[in-house]
Amino acid sequence: MLFLTKFEFLFFSGLYGLIFGSFINVLIYRIPKIIIHEYDLTIFDYFKSHLTIRLARSIEPLKARKKIRNLIKSTNDTQKYNVFFPSSYCPKCKTSIRFFDNIPIISYLILRGKCRTCSSSIGVTYPAVEFISMMGSMGLAYLIVLDYDFANSRLILNLVFFNILFLFSIAMFVIDCRFKLLPDALTFPLGFLGIIFCTFEPSHIEINESIFGGLIGFLVLWILFWLYKFFSGKEGLGRGDIKLTGALGAWVGISNIMDVLLIASLLGLLTSGLMISLNKHSYKQTIAFGPFLILGTHFVMIKEFLL
Repeated sequence: MLFLTKFEFLFFSGLYGLIFGSFINVLIYRIPKIIIHEYDLTIFDYFKSHLTIRLARSIEPLKARKKIRNLIKSTNDTQKYNVFFPSSYCPKCKTSIRFFDNIPIISYLILRGKCRTCSSSIGVTYPAVEFISMMGSMGLAYLIVLDYDFANSRLILNLVFFNILFLFSIAMFVIDCRFKLLPDALTFPLGFLGIIFCTFEPSHIEINESIFGGLIGFLVLWILFWLYKFFSGKEGLGRGDIKLTGALGAWVGISNIMDVLLIASLLGLLTSGLMISLNKHSYKQTIAFGPFLILGTHFVMIKEFLL
């Protein structure tokens, strides 16, 4: 890293954040869609095995054939749809987005937040995620590397892993806010990477503390989940929240996971109370807990390991 000045290193850290922020947008859009498609595929398999004849008998044959044909089409689409394929396209007109219209933030500003082909609005989430990713990557570069030993390879390793945690967190934060969903495709790798990080960087936390942090985080919410369900007959927590707490526990360790849960619970109560007081939310409605777990984790990480 000696061939880069501090300013250049900060610049390339921001560029890294922009590029990966664009990829995070792909994950935010596609992973929930893939999960929904897989669910549709399961329904289709059941439908094909058990309900085809009943459907054909219960409604007009023409309508039955149309329903079956549409379901088969959606199933075929699922088989060729993933994070990398097809290339980026407008959800409205399905036109492929050309590379010069896919430059993070800049293309959004040039196009004024609209599709070049059909002029449909592009959500502000896209540039917001890219901007947050850029600023976060630059902030981490400053806190971890530039303010200390610029040429220390161990600090560079810290920077890489903290960036991974930050980028995963953005994706799960937005997905949970939108869909109340925390995909296993993100939570499981996040927990595994936390353990890997602590294996190579014991000065962060010891590997046994990482493993027990994940286990305790998982078990605490798992016990609360079943206690609440036993006494109320309802699910008070999402199963994704339980797995996410386990994954985050692998990053903060057993000594900090309870602080994460305390901060997340307080933030959740304050947010829920504020939304109820503003008539934006009913006390019977659930709110996504994942974002508060993520905020609590980053608060603890900054306080304990970065400052």
